[in-house]
Amino acid sequence: MMSMRADFFGDLQKDEPLYAAHHLINVPPLGEAQLREVVSRPAALLSARFETPDLADSIANKTADESAKDAGALPLLSYLLDDVWTKMVQRGDGVLRLHVQAIELGGVLIERANAFLTSHPGAEDALRRVFTLKLATVREGEEPTRRRAPRSEFTEDEWRLVAELAGHPNRLLVTATPETGETYAEVAHEAVFKRWDKLRDWIVAEREFLAWKTGLEAARRAWQATPKEEQTGALLMGTVLTNAQRWLEKRKQDLPLADRDFIAQSTKRENKARATARRVQTLVYVLLVSVIAGLVGWINQAYLKEQMNWWMTMRPYKIAQFDRYVLTPERERALKPGESFQECAKDCPEMVVVPAGEFMMGSPSVEKGRYWNEGPQHKATIANKFAVSKYAVTFADWDACVKVGGCLQEDRASDAGWGRGRRSVINVSWGDANGLALQDDRQNIPITYRGRMGICGGLAQ
Repeated sequence: MMSMRADFFGDLQKDEPLYAAHHLINVPPLGEAQLREVVSRPAALLSARFETPDLADSIANKTADESAKDAGALPLLSYLLDDVWTKMVQRGDGVLRLHVQAIELGGVLIERANAFLTSHPGAEDALRRVFTLKLATVREGEEPTRRRAPRSEFTEDEWRLVAELAGHPNRLLVTATPETGETYAEVAHEAVFKRWDKLRDWIVAEREFLAWKTGLEAARRAWQATPKEEQTGALLMGTVLTNAQRWLEKRKQDLPLADRDFIAQSTKRENKARATARRVQTLVYVLLVSVIAGLVGWINQAYLKEQMNWWMTMRPYKIAQFDRYVLTPERERALKPGESFQECAKDCPEMVVVPAGEFMMGSPSVEKGRYWNEGPQHKATIANKFAVSKYAVTFADWDACVKVGGCLQEDRASDAGWGRGRRSVINVSWGDANGLALQDDRQNIPITYRGRMGICGGLAQ
């Protein structure tokens, strides 16, 4: 005679001769009296006796209490009695021994887990990966629970370990093949998560990742269950996708292929949406400029040309050459007097930090040849450190500015045969330089950007 769990009934149906001979007997929940018979009657029939007269009653009482709190107490009773019987057979004395104080239904699983670790000291890392990353479900604010992990999530070495843990005498895991679907593995009982200290420590160390992974799996299953024509809307988006991409980069090998593919599909959709948005935005800009040009071009063609140059040339140049290189306020505050820095990819001045301090400004009244506007002599205070171009503006700086339309000079400044590149720019009028600053004001470019052309730029304080 054999018994089986209801979720394995599909396997019985596949075996036609055995199924034809089976008799279905539903076992209802057992009360304390029935549990007492379950514990004591088989032993009596096999001429075994309990060490003390009340031991069977104590085990039955404990099982009844556990059953009221946990529907899975009966399998734990089976494990406990199996271990007690095995030890009796090894001793050969026919006495079932167990201290009343040691009756803990889940304890036998924990003993088996610790015994397995002791006998397989090199398997701890593999054991940790299997129990935490494959077989645990962790949600925020909740206790860990069992997870069914399909065979495809395990490597060959991991599945061999699963098979050993599911076999006798360990029985820490259960493996099964449903009528439709893939073979899976799961922890034999929730008690392993509640009472195995080693596993609890493993889960605490991985809790943030496991909680996120559980949420990702739920989102992926919802996406897979969505009708194909609507699946795009069920992909990850926004900050949820950004967080998933961060975890994928850090823990790629700890994610099942299905989850990695889900993130990849979401990333592909996000990139496509961004590209479409950029094209639409560019089209809107072009259409907007075109409409404005058609309406008021005869009024202010120069202004429209300037705006077009800003959006089509200067703004992309600014983003590519300057924005990513601009120092953060924290980095600026950390700069020391005399330290140099450059906030662009190329063709902008090297800046040097000038310290705060004091000096005497003006010439003494008794100085010979002194002009009337050189006094009175007084103390000048520079309250905050600032930055100024280390060298004069070069031809390379000026040519880059002219190229993107940031400088108003129509033709490049003449080098008079001296050469260009890193040589100081010449033949630039006050009006040219002043026009640059005025244009920057119209475009609302920050002062640190104007400072790239040689005008001193203030440091954040």
